[in-house]
Amino acid sequence: MNLPEIVKMNLLSLGARERDSFLVALSGGADSTALLLALQAAVDSSEHVTAAHLDHGVRPGSKRDRDQVIDLCRKLGINLVTGYIDPDELEFHRLRYGSLEAGMRQLRYRFLIRSAQDRGSDWILTGHTLDDQAETVLFRVGRGMDWRSLGAMPGRRGMILRPLIEVPRSSTEGYCKKMGISPVVDPSNYDEAHARNRIRNRILPGLAAAFNPGISDLLCRMGRAAGRLSLAEQKLLTSIVPGYAGKGACAGDRDLMHGLPEFLRKRVILDYLFHTIGVYPSRNLVQDVLEFVLAGSNGRLSLPGDMVLDLSYGQLHTGMKGSLPEGVLPSEGLELKVPGSLIIPSAGIRITAVKSRLKAPGNFPSGKSALIARKSVPGSLWVRKRRSGDRFMPLGMDRDKKLKDFLLDRKVPRSIRDQVPIVMNSVGEILWVGGVEISRKAALAGVAGEEAILIRMEGVILDDPPLCEKGDQKEGDQG
Repeated sequence: MNLPEIVKMNLLSLGARERDSFLVALSGGADSTALLLALQAAVDSSEHVTAAHLDHGVRPGSKRDRDQVIDLCRKLGINLVTGYIDPDELEFHRLRYGSLEAGMRQLRYRFLIRSAQDRGSDWILTGHTLDDQAETVLFRVGRGMDWRSLGAMPGRRGMILRPLIEVPRSSTEGYCKKMGISPVVDPSNYDEAHARNRIRNRILPGLAAAFNPGISDLLCRMGRAAGRLSLAEQKLLTSIVPGYAGKGACAGDRDLMHGLPEFLRKRVILDYLFHTIGVYPSRNLVQDVLEFVLAGSNGRLSLPGDMVLDLSYGQLHTGMKGSLPEGVLPSEGLELKVPGSLIIPSAGIRITAVKSRLKAPGNFPSGKSALIARKSVPGSLWVRKRRSGDRFMPLGMDRDKKLKDFLLDRKVPRSIRDQVPIVMNSVGEILWVGGVEISRKAALAGVAGEEAILIRMEGVILDDPPLCEKGDQKEGDQG
């Protein structure tokens, strides 16, 4: 069976229909290029196929890759959607998700989903192969992750399909060669500073040569078995705990946790940690958190990534060290470094600040984002709730005004006024009433290129689970 036939068969088995439309995440690498070529040969009309390419802008050759993708799609007669990651947006996501790679991954999937929605595509296709699956399973085994994480990447998650997930990389490379196409080669794939590349380039080939030529197939079978067991465990847990939604919200309920079998207790803790910190936790971390919960005392436990877990009256909260465990907003200021990110879990918000520049005169954000003059911030920013006697000079006014009167004028409901973050500089001047207005003292002159600080307020990660799992990362999935 040739690759177009395999792609067509797999798409139908994953739930796609004959006349559905597809958006292909196209990095220009061998896997995504082979997928696009095979899909075009498998469908009735190229009108049902769109490619999407996102330029991350983090390495010198990315523009060349984009040009090569544009040229390929032009020759194939395939519609192409392109995008570029704004550096400020990437910095926000790097801080939010803990690494540059994780931030790019979230932005990549967001771009793909929005592009598919804009084009009216029924499905998003990514070029993950059997080799990617094996690498993910081995990576998680090597990191000592819980067995439930070994299910790795499914062939279908929401509107995302992976029709090559059981196809070896050698087949995609061979198909590109057969079709006379030279795919993009990303030099970062050979940088062995990254564990994933060491697995791909040295460890798996070494195991295949010295131990078992079918090691990748073996790892994928193990991953599929773990995935089936995990699904069965989830169904059992749902039948025991009515309303369980898979996010571990009941993890802090000591009585409920004591009533569960040991393996289901661990499942609840794993679900909670995954949806809180955005990556699969290690076995040791799951065990540590479980023992902490079962002990039943209110307190705090340190987590990886400078985070902390707070147990209070049967409820778990997770945030950065130094963030507030109780109340809505602190009366005393919490430091927000620039660049930096501050989580206030009880208030349900994260505030992030990055250095920026005004891109064009009049191009000012509003709502939950603010752009302020960098010269108005001599050091760090500070965040607290309003205080009696606070005064503030709103943009557009030439004199101070009581903050209480300002909030009243802006019709901010009394019930939420203590939940509005007040962002100040190190000398105590209010620069931004979060989500409402900036101070005249923090205003930019409006000259393109002017040095600025971009501040954003958003829902805390606890309530905003990641768009994809950590194992979903690969160059062929860049879009």
